[in-house]
Amino acid sequence: MTVTKTNLTDLLNYIEEKIVPHNISMSGINNLFALLSKFNIDELYEAVDISFKTYIVLDENGIPPIQSINNFLQKIGGCSS
Repeated sequence: MTVTKTNLTDLLNYIEEKIVPHNISMSGINNLFALLSKFNIDELYEAVDISFKTYIVLDENGIPPIQSINNFLQKIGGCSS
């Protein structure tokens, strides 16, 4: 699949809205690029939602800890159809 800058930026923003106040590292962006090469954007939005609901654990302040975020990000590809 062809990866566009718009798709990558939109997916990145979609994920970062879920993990405020954290940001995705350059390594994480590269992983998203690879996922966009394999799956269409709609499949990835759905996979992000599934992975988030399944793997994110919030701390007492409602903020996801880094380990929880890393786990969530690593599972997106497996949640893609």
